[in-house]
Amino acid sequence: MKIYLWCSLTHSEKKYQNDIDDLKKRLRKDFIVFDFIWLIKWTNKDVYQSDRNCVKTSDVIIAECSNPSTWLWYEIWMGVELWKPVLAFAHKDAVVSRMILWINKKNYSFERYNDFDDLYNKIITK
Repeated sequence: MKIYLWCSLTHSEKKYQNDIDDLKKRLRKDFIVFDFIWLIKWTNKDVYQSDRNCVKTSDVIIAECSNPSTWLWYEIWMGVELWKPVLAFAHKDAVVSRMILWINKKNYSFERYNDFDDLYNKIITK
């Protein structure tokens, strides 16, 4: 199964970035997990095309919504409209946009988690 795990990294703390990297490594034991190409020196257009392609070719989209991101909303919307399963998560203490909380589609779910171990377990059991 191909997973596209999306989150806001641009303005996030280093600990969060490391936790996301660790989560992806753990998920790679059982799944194909796409990488973030913005970490490479690509143009904005390249990143846009790559991200859209990841949404289109993934089997499931996992959206970690604890940090604000306009692009995250776009990718959630695109996945929902393509009828991909979209699993959205946020830390139990995170403030999350109502746009994320109020999506009412059969292929979309939103859950809170306690820590990244809890998040991993929630993903694995879905």
